[in-house]
Amino acid sequence: MRERTLKAVKGTRIEAPKAKCPGCKKSNFHESTRYDALRGKVPVYMCDEPGCKRGFAWRPGFKKGWYSDDAITDALVDAGAGHPPSRIAERMAKGGDGPDERTIRRWIDKYAKIIEQFASTLPYQAGERWSLDEKRLKTHPNGSKKKHWWVAVLDEVTGLILGYEVSDTKSGYDATNLLNEIIARVGRVPDVTVSDKLNGYKKGFKNAIKGRNPSAILVADAGIDGRHVNNNMRERLNGEFEDCTGRARGFCALVPGLVRLHAPYHNFIHKMGSRGAAPADLAGVIVDGPDRFKTLIQNTALMAA
Repeated sequence: MRERTLKAVKGTRIEAPKAKCPGCKKSNFHESTRYDALRGKVPVYMCDEPGCKRGFAWRPGFKKGWYSDDAITDALVDAGAGHPPSRIAERMAKGGDGPDERTIRRWIDKYAKIIEQFASTLPYQAGERWSLDEKRLKTHPNGSKKKHWWVAVLDEVTGLILGYEVSDTKSGYDATNLLNEIIARVGRVPDVTVSDKLNGYKKGFKNAIKGRNPSAILVADAGIDGRHVNNNMRERLNGEFEDCTGRARGFCALVPGLVRLHAPYHNFIHKMGSRGAAPADLAGVIVDGPDRFKTLIQNTALMAA
């Protein structure tokens, strides 16, 4: 079943954008020099078009940043992998001038939203088996001590996080809106939905899935020791989420930057064990370049320009 789905996927390639002169909008230029940004060098180009001859540094998404583009995206990858901002700041300070912990947190908050914005528009090819589960989130928006829950939908065929939301309730949660949004975006309805016994998942299945696919099946007793099916792939995802957010301090926002960063890190950076590919690759979205976060940030900035 899994192999049949993956072979049917048609690829979409997200290319690293090519630099253009901001004056004449052409790509006829040469590199004239490089200036020292903190933790790296930034190339400066000189336009060769007659009548233009403009010098420029091409940094979409990172304009006027004191730190180099690569230094910022390296910090984002470290944060997604579970390194707390304090440790990232310590590592970057070893090579000279480094950012403080507050700067790392600002990068996470800013760029996680940018990456998430672009990633949510991509045409993923979802499989026929989805799973739903929740993870407690240590967040205290507006000083409240109320518990919140990160609820995510995982495509078990590709390992892709199809979508998530943060809820301030567990017993009264309803997954209908989340599932409706994902179905509209990916253009398919799953044949099998796996979850635990939470009533909110049963409501979401009935309202969003069963009406569209009458033959769809809900397996609502999954777990590590599930009677009919285990939920091990999903439990591994919950472990990754805990690695990413668990060592951070109490959050003051309902959807903190680290929570936003986790899904694109998992989808585009984290490779799925023996399959040797990121979930987005298996879902038909290939991001070019050695620095995938940088490619996504640049494309988002140019799309908004």
